[in-house]
Amino acid sequence: MSDPPSGVGRRGPVDDRWKVLAAASLKDAGWSMVFIYVAFETYEAGSLLGYALIRGLPALSYFLGTRVYGALSDQMGARKPLLLTAAALNPLFILSLAFAPLELWLPITVVWYFLTSDEPVAIAFLADRGSGGAAAGDLFSVAELGYTAGTLAGGMLTEVFGLRTTLLVAAAVASLSVPIIYSVGEGAPAGRPDLASAFKMALSLKWPGRTGLIVPSLLLAGSAISTFYVAFSLKVFEASGRSEAIMGLLIAGAGVAGAIVSPLYGRLVDKVGPEKAFAASCLLYAAYFSIGALLQDFLLLAILLVLPLFALYYSARNALAISLASEDERASASSVTAAVGAVSEALGNGIGGVTMSLAGLGPTMWLGAAMSALAAPALYVAWREGLRERR
Repeated sequence: MSDPPSGVGRRGPVDDRWKVLAAASLKDAGWSMVFIYVAFETYEAGSLLGYALIRGLPALSYFLGTRVYGALSDQMGARKPLLLTAAALNPLFILSLAFAPLELWLPITVVWYFLTSDEPVAIAFLADRGSGGAAAGDLFSVAELGYTAGTLAGGMLTEVFGLRTTLLVAAAVASLSVPIIYSVGEGAPAGRPDLASAFKMALSLKWPGRTGLIVPSLLLAGSAISTFYVAFSLKVFEASGRSEAIMGLLIAGAGVAGAIVSPLYGRLVDKVGPEKAFAASCLLYAAYFSIGALLQDFLLLAILLVLPLFALYYSARNALAISLASEDERASASSVTAAVGAVSEALGNGIGGVTMSLAGLGPTMWLGAAMSALAAPALYVAWREGLRERR
């Protein structure tokens, strides 16, 4: 294995690791205070298609953004400059939503997602100082804490004071991540960023290391999750009496559960192997989606919503990608899961939106279950072919 990028130490100061985790939590808190309620506001304005688009279309720009961020970070051999860029831009976009008409929310969100897509850089920063599974698990844990607090606060603020007030508060919360990232210690970048090269890589089908093996399975699994949740979220929202506060409490409960188990999941993934953990998460999701399609009682739906299954899937997919690339390609490898996840989110929301319009919520959730069940054998086939090619 090659050495880490020269601007990055194999074992950096513990406080720098915690600074990046804290900043990620604040960034997610600001985002989660508003995004789901922006989508619900679009839905209540009478546009089911608009609801699906604002949940899914920005993910396409996130796909491009994560690929560009990952490539630039590996080119520079540094993580801090890009983490700082995303931290500074995030509150500005949240603030812009507060003063823009609803018709502009979608294009603003598309650009917002592209310019703040630093997730693979954060994972690489943590993986440079530990293992892939632990890095993904720890990042997911603190992000879920921010997501939990943000969703809970956002639901209550929106119900009492309205969405504009929530947007202003969210921008203030997100801005707290800027001085934290600024204080992170990191050596000077070893290389110069080449934006044209980064965009060329982002738009190509070239994948770092052997990560291309898992792209079909990642795409299928991620699309299944988004296809299911675009319908399941509305099912729970309607069952709650269209209450933003109740939805905030439920999503917050899911966040707390995910934050608690995510570090354990990350270390479990390292122990059993990321490929086995990923396949297991796909099959578990297939069962979960089937149950969600069958349930009608609000209490049972609420319990299902808070189960922390995504944390296992997230840790497994990131550890799997990192295991298939060299150490100096960690940010690019992490960008594979984030990028494919973004494309599958857009694809899944599109599939879900069309299926809901044509067939209703139930068939949409069953379709998600079938797609998730197919993701595990898709990984097995690709893995077997990859091993055969190496012989």
